[in-house]
Amino acid sequence: QRKHGISLEEREAMLVSQGGKCAICGNPTVFPTLKGRENNTGESAVVDHCHASSKIRGVLCGHCNTGLGSFKDNLQSLLNAVDYLLKADEN
Repeated sequence: QRKHGISLEEREAMLVSQGGKCAICGNPTVFPTLKGRENNTGESAVVDHCHASSKIRGVLCGHCNTGLGSFKDNLQSLLNAVDYLLKADEN
């Protein structure tokens, strides 16, 4: 709640509305139940938000969240990556 301004119930409801799956890869994901610092990598669910506006976008698995972060939410870089993968598959 402190980090994104939503309750744990709202966070869980977001994941339920996505069918318990990451909004990008579609793999099942759950929020960690351990107390303390949450792990933002791997299969654990994380609340994704826009760093510029702080608007919450959805729930992702840690892998997809890290991927977006690596591309710094730059749409053109992500599209270039898609083109790169498509061209690599042609060879």
